[in-house]
Amino acid sequence: MSDGLFIIDPDMRFALFNERYRQQIGVSEDVLYENSSVADLANHLATSGAWGPGDPDELAEKRLAALASDQVIVSETVTAGGRTVETRKTPLDAGGCVGVVSDISDRKRVEAVLRESEQRLLSMFERSPVSVALINADDTTVAFANARFDELLGIERGDLIGQRTPQFFVDGEDRKALMADFDSTGSIYDREIRLQRADGTPFWGLVTLLPFESEGRPARLVWIYDITENKRAEEAIRQSQEQLNAILESSPAGIAVTLRDSGKTVYANAEFAKQLQLGEDRNLGKDLQAYWADPNERDRVIGRAREGAVVEDVEVLRRRSDGSEFWALMSSLPIVYNGQKALLSWTYDITERKKAEVEIQETKERLEGAYDLITSSIQYASRIQRALLPSDGVLRDV
Repeated sequence: MSDGLFIIDPDMRFALFNERYRQQIGVSEDVLYENSSVADLANHLATSGAWGPGDPDELAEKRLAALASDQVIVSETVTAGGRTVETRKTPLDAGGCVGVVSDISDRKRVEAVLRESEQRLLSMFERSPVSVALINADDTTVAFANARFDELLGIERGDLIGQRTPQFFVDGEDRKALMADFDSTGSIYDREIRLQRADGTPFWGLVTLLPFESEGRPARLVWIYDITENKRAEEAIRQSQEQLNAILESSPAGIAVTLRDSGKTVYANAEFAKQLQLGEDRNLGKDLQAYWADPNERDRVIGRAREGAVVEDVEVLRRRSDGSEFWALMSSLPIVYNGQKALLSWTYDITERKKAEVEIQETKERLEGAYDLITSSIQYASRIQRALLPSDGVLRDV
């Protein structure tokens, strides 16, 4: 048996002990023996300095009172050899007590190493540029917080210790959801949560929550990064994107974005969908090859754009989904869309203009024909007149 064992009778004498107990307290057989006095042993150990500095009588009296009490008592003692022993005394119903003495030196060394390691870790956290805190798992109170954490929550240095963390959540339901996920998965990484400072000012925090152990107690290590400015920037970008989308949607030009390599459509506004008679999905995720009347013309125009050239105001013949064709004035240029090479194209339906041009040309040709006819008629009439009428000289002679 590695533990020491002793039994003390109601008269405060040793009724039983094992050899391991004698070795642990470091006394000889003439000091500890069967039926020997507990008081004599206590005085011997106190006088020899086994129980450390202090008045021997007071030390012995304190130990005797603990052994005689009707309470379970656990105590630690460092022996003269530098070993740490733990004594667990349990009172007996008939009087006296039973004790178990365990050498916990190795455990104490491990605990000391862990404490030192924990202190080094906390020292690193203190110098961290990110807000870090250690939260007791049992009562959600703050056991440690670095200066950046206090600053983030707007609290005087050190005042956060002992406070409960739920008060820093804007919405209690967010905390419930966070802890439910933590209990389910064992950790939380980069969760965006609406928090508030001590004065009630709200802010967005990026929260990471990990299990930890501090001085033998379960705890949670929490990192919080203030992302309020990031969220504002995201909101500004979102609003700007919405405004841009509204502008593009209301544009009289048909606007589309297609991936350069695959030709798949990733954006199409309402006018573009109207021009080609696209469905509700606006052909997103599909190519537009079938919407050209002449494949060769398509390859020529799109090929130039894919090579990096800017195509401006090219008149092309497009085909709608029902097979009908229309004339479009098209421009295209290479862009980067969501990190991918793409082509931005915009088209105007110029079918009516082309019809008007044809009508104008036909009218011009008719007018030119009529002009030629009139001119020819005048010339013909002049020749007849000259042939039928006498010259000026003849008339003067008559």
